[in-house]
Amino acid sequence: MEEVKAAVGSLGLNLLVNNAGIMEKCSTQTFGVPLGNVEPEMFRNVLETNTIAPLMLIKALLPQLKVAAATGESRAIVVNISSIMASMGTSLNRHGIYAYRSSKTALNMVTKILAEDPSTKGLLFVAIHPGWVRTDMGSSEALLTPEDSVSQMLPVIVSINEKQNGVLLNYDGSVLPW
Repeated sequence: MEEVKAAVGSLGLNLLVNNAGIMEKCSTQTFGVPLGNVEPEMFRNVLETNTIAPLMLIKALLPQLKVAAATGESRAIVVNISSIMASMGTSLNRHGIYAYRSSKTALNMVTKILAEDPSTKGLLFVAIHPGWVRTDMGSSEALLTPEDSVSQMLPVIVSINEKQNGVLLNYDGSVLPW
């Protein structure tokens, strides 16, 4: 963590993108693990990577984010890469993805809490669903290439404003249900 803080330096940090994401896997399913195979250690590992690590990185870089926000010339934004599968308002008929979906739902709550925390006043926090992306986790069946996803998210990230602080956005900028 100290190496990251040193690399950022004292000038401040305008944009932090937390793109952590791992999913539990099982040989009998493409995604997730059947309930009977869910193990505490696997669940903890996914939660540590997808939720706790991004929060700890934000905590460590908070001084640099505040420096950028205080200059008045720019904004400081934290983008937590989430998933539509974390939305309580969405059913995607994907069963057995307990750890991943729970960890990203927890990340969404962390995003919302940070947006309302008095100690982070002046900073903007959003969670963004990058779409179904062709990655090791997304599979070759996914609709978007990583390049397509990023090229559609960039204008959304650049245009984030106070009204969007603490929301879950789709990669196209539309608001998704929590």
